[in-house]
Amino acid sequence: MSKTNRAFARKSLRAKRCRVLNTYSDSWTSDETTSFAFSLATVLCSMVHDSRENEVLTGFIRNRDIIGLCNHKPDPSRLCSDDYRHSCQVIALFSKRDDLDLGEHRRLAALLKFYEAEQLCGESNDLFRLWRRGMVSLPPRVCGVLHAAAGKISSLLGEVPSLADLKFRFGPGATTSIKRKNSNARYKLGAGFQCSSELLPLCSELLAEFPSWAGLSDDRASAIVEVEIHNGRWNGVPKNWKTDRGVVVEPALNTLFQNGVGRFLKQRLRLVGVDIRDQTRNQRLARYGSLTGALATLDLSSASDTISKELVAELLPLDWYIFLSYGRTSVIDTPFGAMRQEKFSSMGNGFTFPLETLIFWALSSAATEAVGSHGDVSVYGDDIIVPVEAVRLLTQTLEVCGFLVNPKKSFYHGSFRESCGKDYLTGKLVRPAFVKTKLDAAGLFVLHNHFRWYGDDRLCQFVLGYIAPKARIYGPEGYGDGHLHSNDDQLFTKHRGHFKNGFGGRLFSTYTWRPKRTSVSSKADHIYPSYRVYERHSMEPEDDPVSGGTYDSPVTRGEEVSWWSSLPGKTKTRINQIYIF
Repeated sequence: MSKTNRAFARKSLRAKRCRVLNTYSDSWTSDETTSFAFSLATVLCSMVHDSRENEVLTGFIRNRDIIGLCNHKPDPSRLCSDDYRHSCQVIALFSKRDDLDLGEHRRLAALLKFYEAEQLCGESNDLFRLWRRGMVSLPPRVCGVLHAAAGKISSLLGEVPSLADLKFRFGPGATTSIKRKNSNARYKLGAGFQCSSELLPLCSELLAEFPSWAGLSDDRASAIVEVEIHNGRWNGVPKNWKTDRGVVVEPALNTLFQNGVGRFLKQRLRLVGVDIRDQTRNQRLARYGSLTGALATLDLSSASDTISKELVAELLPLDWYIFLSYGRTSVIDTPFGAMRQEKFSSMGNGFTFPLETLIFWALSSAATEAVGSHGDVSVYGDDIIVPVEAVRLLTQTLEVCGFLVNPKKSFYHGSFRESCGKDYLTGKLVRPAFVKTKLDAAGLFVLHNHFRWYGDDRLCQFVLGYIAPKARIYGPEGYGDGHLHSNDDQLFTKHRGHFKNGFGGRLFSTYTWRPKRTSVSSKADHIYPSYRVYERHSMEPEDDPVSGGTYDSPVTRGEEVSWWSSLPGKTKTRINQIYIF
C-alpha cells in the first residue's frame, strides 16, 4: 500500500471511530428517555406475576402517571424476590431522574427541607441546654447510652492533633471564590485566601503549613497575608424529580482544614473496624440480616443536616469540640438572606461524613451493649446496622438527639434489608438500576449489563435493540460498563500476534470518558508543583483519588508556563483496548 493510501486509510479509520464515539455519547432528549422508560416498564410489568402488583403498575403505565409510579412502594413482605425486583425496576426508571419537569420546584423544596432541619437542630440545642441545667429529664436508659457513647468517642479520638500532624488538601467541590466548573487546585491556590470568622484565629498556623503559597520565608513571619472573611453559601444540586439536595459551599481555607480533620477522623475510625472507604461490610451484613432476621438496617432522614451543635458538645471532649468548631462556617447566605446555623456542620463540610459516622457508631455500639447483645454493629454515614434487639433503645436515643429515623428505609421485621446501595430479600440481591438523567448509549450499556448479571435475557435483548450496531462492543465482566458484557470469545478481538507466538489470551475494546482539561494559566502556577508534591506525599494508597486533577509536562506559551489540569465532568469518549489472558 502506498504512503498516500495508508494516510487515507488512517484518516477514514479516525472518521469512523469518531462517528462511533458520537453514537455512544450522544444523549437522547427527555421525551425520548421517557418514551423508552415506559416501553421498558411495560416489558418489566409483564414479568410481575403477582396480580395485584401487576394491576397497580399497569394502571400507572397506561395513564403515564410518573408521579404515581414514583410514590408507589412495593411490599417486600408480600412479593417474591423476582416480582419485587421487577416492580422496583419500573419505579427506578423514573424516581431519580433530574431531567423530569413534573411541576415541582425542586430548589425551593430543598431549601424548605434545609430550614426544617435547622428547626430540628434548634429544638435539640434547647433540649440539651435545659437538660444540663436540670430543667428537663431524659429517659434513664437514654442517658446511659449518651454517657457510654461519649466515653467511646473520647477513648477513640485521644488527644487533639497539631496542624502539623494533619494531612491537608483541597476538596473536589466549589468554594465561595471558585465555581464548580473550575474546581481545581490550581485555581483555588490562585484565588487568594478566604475563610470563615471561626477559622481566622488558626489562619496563621494553617498557612504556615504552606509557606510557598503564603509567601512566608524560613522565619515564617516576613509576609503579610490578606484573608477575606466569607460566609458559607447555600446551594442546591440535582437529586431527583421531586427535590434538589441542599449543600453549603465553604470558603477555601475551611475546605483545607475540614479535609485534613476529616482524614484524621477516618483513620481513628478504622481502629474500631469502621472503614468509610469501603461499603462492603455493611452490604455483607445487610444480606446476613435478610437471611437470618438477626440484624436490622436503619436509615435516617437528613442526617447530615441534623447534627446539632449541643449534641456534638455533649458527645465529644471539650478540646475536640473547640478544635472542630474552628472549621465551622456558622453564617451562611441563602436566597432568603443570611442565617446563623443551628447545626454543627452541614453537607459540604469536609468532616461532616466522618463525624456523623463517629457519632452513630458510638450511639449504636452503646445501645447494643446496653441491651446485653453481642451482635454485629456496622455504620457507614447514616446507614446503621445493629442487632434487632437494640433497635428500640437506639431509635429512642436517636430521636432524643434530634434525628429522624426513616420508617420507609429502615427494616427490622421480615426478610428485606437495605444498606449502602444493596437491597436484599431472603438473601437475594434485588437492587434495581436507576436512570438518573437523560439516556445515551453509555446508560443503555449499564442497563444491559445490569440485566445480564441477573440473567434477564429478554430485558437484555430489549435494551440491545436501542443500541446502534456500530456502537456495540463486547468484553468480559469485571472491567466496568464501557462495553457490553459477554462470555462469547468470538465477539472479542483476537490478538493474532500473541497467538502466532504461542501465547493465548483475548483482546477487547471498551469505551472510556476523557476528562475535561484546561491549560489556562493561573496565578499559582509557580507553587502548584510544590502543592502536588505535598499532596502526593501525604496520600495513603487507599485514599480517594486526589481532587484537583493532574498535571503533565508544562505547556509553554511565550514566557508563560502552565500545566494541563483536569476539571469536574467529562467530555468526549475514546476506545481503549485491553489484553487479558
